[in-house]
Amino acid sequence: VYVKRSGMGLVRAMVGSDSVLRGPHQVERFAEVALGQAPEFGAGLRPRLVVDPDRRKQAAEDLGVVCGEAGPLGLVLGARHATKRWPAAHWAALCRLAREDGQPVVLLGGPDGAETAEQVVAELGDWAPAVLLQGDLGRLAARLSQCRLVVCPDSGPGHMAAALGLPTVSLFGSTAPERWAPLGPRVQVLSLDLSCAPCSNHGSATCPLDSFDCMRQLKPELVWEAVRRGLQD
Repeated sequence: VYVKRSGMGLVRAMVGSDSVLRGPHQVERFAEVALGQAPEFGAGLRPRLVVDPDRRKQAAEDLGVVCGEAGPLGLVLGARHATKRWPAAHWAALCRLAREDGQPVVLLGGPDGAETAEQVVAELGDWAPAVLLQGDLGRLAARLSQCRLVVCPDSGPGHMAAALGLPTVSLFGSTAPERWAPLGPRVQVLSLDLSCAPCSNHGSATCPLDSFDCMRQLKPELVWEAVRRGLQD
C-alpha cells in the first residue's frame, strides 16, 4: 500500500507537487511497512495514547480545571501549512457560539497557531479564551487529555486527541481525509467535498485557485453542530 516513485514522479514528490493520493489511510501504509504485509484495517489498528498521571495533573492546573472532571473545549488553531488552517474569524465565531452555550474554551497548539490566536483574541476583545501554545508535545498531549472535546484542522494534535479517546472534530480542506483523518470511534470529519479538493498531499502555502473555499466555506455554524453532537457522545 505504500507508493514507489521513480523518474519524474520522484522529482515531483521532492518538490512538493506530487500527484494527490487518497486512500489507503496513512496508518495502514505505515503498518504495512512495519509488519511486512498489509494489515486488516479495522478497529484494532487505531493508535492509542496514554498520558503520564503527573503530566495530566499539571495540565489540569494549566487549564484551571480539576483533573478527571469535564474540562473546556480545546481549539487547536495551527497547522504547518496555511491551506490547512481554518480562518481566524471562523475560530472567533466558534468561540462566541461556545460562550452562548456556556461552554468554556481554551486555545491550544504550538507556534504555528500563534498568529491565528492573536487575531482571535483581538476580534473577541474583552472576552477571549485562554491561550496555551507553549510547551513540548508531551505537555500538549496532557492538555488535550483534560479537554472535553477537541476541534482541530488536519494536524498532529488531532491525531493525539483521537488517540486519547476524546471526541474530536477534524476540519479538512486541501488534504484527503480518507488518507489523513484521525482514527477513532469519537472522531467527526468535516469536509465540503469540493471538486477542487484535495489539491495537495500535505497542504501548501497558498490556494491554487486563490479562493480557499474549502476552509472559508466551512462555516462555524456547521462546526458547532458537530461540536454539539460530540458533547452528547
